[in-house]
Amino acid sequence: MLLLAGCNEPPRDAFFTLSSLPQEPATQAPFRISETTGAPVLTRGPAGAWDSVDVLNPSVIRFKGKLLNFYSGFDGESWRTGLATSDDGMHWAKFGGNPVLSPGHSWDSQYIAANGAAIAWKGRILYLYQGQDAQGITRIGLATTSDGERLAKANRPVLDVGRPHAWDGKAVGDPYVIVRGSKLYLYYLGMDEHNIQRLGVAMSSDGERWTKFAGNPILDVGAASTFDENGLGEPSVVFSAPFYYMIYTGRSASESRDLGYAISSDGVSWKKMSTAGVFTDRKGWNDKVICDSTILGNDDGSFTVWYGGGDVARPDERIDGQIGRFSLTLAPPYVADGFDASVDYLAAGLRSTSILRGSWVADGGSAWVGPDASARIWSLPGDGQSIDISGWMPVSLYRKAGIDAPISLRATINGKQVAEKSFTSDELFHIRVLPKQLQGMTAPLFVELQTDHSFTPSTFSSSPDTRALSLKVSRVGLSR
Repeated sequence: MLLLAGCNEPPRDAFFTLSSLPQEPATQAPFRISETTGAPVLTRGPAGAWDSVDVLNPSVIRFKGKLLNFYSGFDGESWRTGLATSDDGMHWAKFGGNPVLSPGHSWDSQYIAANGAAIAWKGRILYLYQGQDAQGITRIGLATTSDGERLAKANRPVLDVGRPHAWDGKAVGDPYVIVRGSKLYLYYLGMDEHNIQRLGVAMSSDGERWTKFAGNPILDVGAASTFDENGLGEPSVVFSAPFYYMIYTGRSASESRDLGYAISSDGVSWKKMSTAGVFTDRKGWNDKVICDSTILGNDDGSFTVWYGGGDVARPDERIDGQIGRFSLTLAPPYVADGFDASVDYLAAGLRSTSILRGSWVADGGSAWVGPDASARIWSLPGDGQSIDISGWMPVSLYRKAGIDAPISLRATINGKQVAEKSFTSDELFHIRVLPKQLQGMTAPLFVELQTDHSFTPSTFSSSPDTRALSLKVSRVGLSR
């Protein structure tokens, strides 16, 4: 959903993880859509109804022996939240008292009180939702209920926009909340002054006071020609040992939408596992838009996903939106594509967007990167520390792709070149940047790796692949 917002001061932020048992995510993660309903399971209301134009943004939970679906309805002017109930997840009955949440308070007086996420928490339901004030500032609020039918709003937003020029300095929305241990974790969309949409996470002990992760954003837009190059949002997250899985919506250059997925070992460091959308079984009613997922575990170990779909390619509304369902198996067989898609690749002949030029988890596993990639280090080296960059320069693959010139690699930190090396054969490289080379710099440190050539895997592979790659990086981080 397209966001419009302003600026305000954020809550405090901090580093945290959802898990104390880190494990490096595999490059081939189990993810398989095993069954899809052909028709929508929740449809629009009659002409003139509060949900007559679009029905989207399902949030499904189990509560007191029933499935409750808090969904968003649009009448052409305003978005509101409604409730539907079901015994099987296929057949839904809309609540006769809908909508259960509408714009009304000073901070959510305009346009929307919807696009939310529900969770059962200590005997009641918390519903985090998106609201907008008269100035067009979009924030995340909280409503609570003991039965799902009568929701009581908090008087103020619980998650505000970030500082001016921050990644979420213009808007926050698309909440999705999970429980791990004694904490709640809120995944959300942030939008900056350039209307670029990324994903972040925040933590809370009560659902009212949230601490943003200091390393936000945790997931960025895709490179040119990928399915999420225009933005990404609407995350849904589930833990299935040993990994966290995120399903998110990507917006393409044509504003068609599809779902992608990412995996994480700690809930904050994520690897994208697809540069193309994963939903292939489209019907007429959802042939342009697949979005707004919500995921729920089943007794047999499988998962059910409800999602929004439409037949009009738009980034926000009036897409003839309805709600569908599919079954998901987080188990083999599923093979990504042979490359680590935690990074943003360059399409052949094109440069990546300037928003993110490649990305990988610092100190994580090896990742292929394009000819212009960057990463962040959040603190300066301490006593006895340096910055280490290591990886593999695959000159033989360049030669196989018909590139005969030496391959140059340049490392730059905060705009200052700190190393350059030329390669004529395959080499495991290691670059050490000493603290004296960083004099005058302040954290975070932006590490950029640039090469003057790249190769395209499809040049020497039987499977089509238009991404341009340059090298494999195994480590970017502080070490002694």
